[in-house]
Amino acid sequence: MVENDKERNVNREALTALRKRARTTKTSILSPFDSMIKDIHGSSTKPLVQEVCSTCGSHDSSEPTWMMLPGADLFAAIPFHAVHTMLEKNEEKMELNY
Repeated sequence: MVENDKERNVNREALTALRKRARTTKTSILSPFDSMIKDIHGSSTKPLVQEVCSTCGSHDSSEPTWMMLPGADLFAAIPFHAVHTMLEKNEEKMELNY
């Protein structure tokens, strides 16, 4: 049980560090509906709904981010969006197993 708590805590710390790097929080990004309402008054050539990642926000989602691969002592430069997506999925799995 203690080992599971350590893993969950490390995962949360990594996600928090990525959010700080992107300068976002879980609630700082507008929902797609809010974005649509905000953009209605603008140009009609723009798409009404833009999918915005709640972690990436306006941060460059393709920026290489160093990540230690699980089960190996190997670091890899992986796009920012892929790193936080892997961590979020891992967090969901840990919550279900807990």
